[in-house]
Amino acid sequence: MDFDYLTANRINTYNWTDQIPAQSLIDDIMQGIHDFVPSKQRRVRYNIRVIPAYKMPELRQKIYQVTKADPNNPKSRYNPQVLAPYVISFGIRDSAIDKVPENHFKYEAGVEIGLAAMYISLAAPNLGLAVGFCACIQDQKDIIDDIGISTKLFLGIGYKSDDVKYLCPVYDKIVDIPASDHNQKPSIEEYIKYV
Repeated sequence: MDFDYLTANRINTYNWTDQIPAQSLIDDIMQGIHDFVPSKQRRVRYNIRVIPAYKMPELRQKIYQVTKADPNNPKSRYNPQVLAPYVISFGIRDSAIDKVPENHFKYEAGVEIGLAAMYISLAAPNLGLAVGFCACIQDQKDIIDDIGISTKLFLGIGYKSDDVKYLCPVYDKIVDIPASDHNQKPSIEEYIKYV
């Protein structure tokens, strides 16, 4: 597929069909991360856990419950991006720390997680899949043992549904998907300038 198609389809997906992607597609994306995503000094400062959430309903529920958008609001919405058939969890790989200060290492890890996540967001549409980003991660102590890492970013991967409502498993009712136009970027002139 051409780059214009990929960038136009690299949107944050909030609702998913019941169709399960073949694991070989997910494997291809993971191999692409290993083969093509740059890493400073090839240290790979992040861990990835691939969660076949469609086969793990209890874990899917636990992950969803830690993605409350506003933990101080008892009626806050949750993030349905993590209700995808596959959920990718990114965490910092402490074993890759080298002789730099810890805060600099964590900064580097965040940059590398962003590079890998961006790769997924372009590779998935190339395979006919959609991606949903979720960094609203609250108290995750109940899922760390299940996943094996402390998550900094979740990415849902699956087939996009055009439905504007979904069944929220916490409230057990049909709710609207989050508004994708709620937060707007500043104008391009505000943050991109030539020197």
